Amino acid sequence: MADIGISCWVNEATSHTCDRSFKRRGGRGRPLLTDNRETTSESLGRVQKETITMAILTILLLLSTAFALGDARIRPMTPCERARYAATHGPIGAYIPTCDAAGRYTPKQCSGSTGYCWCVTTTGQKIQGTETPPGTAIKC
Repeated sequence: MADIGISCWVNEATSHTCDRSFKRRGGRGRPLLTDNRETTSESLGRVQKETITMAILTILLLLSTAFALGDARIRPMTPCERARYAATHGPIGAYIPTCDAAGRYTPKQCSGSTGYCWCVTTTGQKIQGTETPPGTAIKC
């Protein structure tokens, strides 16, 4: 006997029962039903539940992937991010700009090597007269 790769045979016109594990003789003839039978309405209800369950699982997978990747969008680097990248790939001890989550310059910038801090504009330009020595509080 050969197995049939179908989970259930549903005949809506006659409302026959169907079986999840039937076999055919040599690929011909009527299926041989076992005691594992369900009615057409039971079969359709099971298929609908399985479909809904798979849809929910797919949605959950997509949502969890989106959260894991952040907003899942790739945006071009901002001027602050480009300056930061260049500084981290440049000479040791060079000033490395600080950027916020959106890629903008933070108002307060500090040099890691000297400890001096200063205020900057939104474009990253130093505001004259705001530079403070190490250990001095600064509010920008």
